[in-house]
Amino acid sequence: MLSGQCHCGEVGWTINPTPDAATSCNCRFCRRYSVLWAYGIDGQSVHITGASAVYIRRDLDNPRAEFHFCPTCSALVCWKALDVDENGDRRLAVNLRLADPSDIGSIPLRLFDGLETFEALEDANRSVQDLLLP
Repeated sequence: MLSGQCHCGEVGWTINPTPDAATSCNCRFCRRYSVLWAYGIDGQSVHITGASAVYIRRDLDNPRAEFHFCPTCSALVCWKALDVDENGDRRLAVNLRLADPSDIGSIPLRLFDGLETFEALEDANRSVQDLLLP
């Protein structure tokens, strides 16, 4: 199990099992926040604690996710899908940058082109540690 929390500790998450990868996306939103995502199902493999503020992009015809921030320190905690799948499950991604760096350094890094192709990029054989300062 892995956990993370915002700067002030008001909002946090746990994910179990530990994710097999961290996704770095280059879309306009993700690159501005410099997040690393780990995915799961809300209330099953991922649990969020504390009350959060929510942002939904209203400029899109069909927004697909809501972004959750700490209302006190403004840290980006996670995104949740607006719709549920055929089993009634809601996809969710937590911001791994809220975890202790020593807990996430060995997680493989995956690159995702959310800006243009909306496809995974070729595996770079890197880990989160490659993004962390020594």
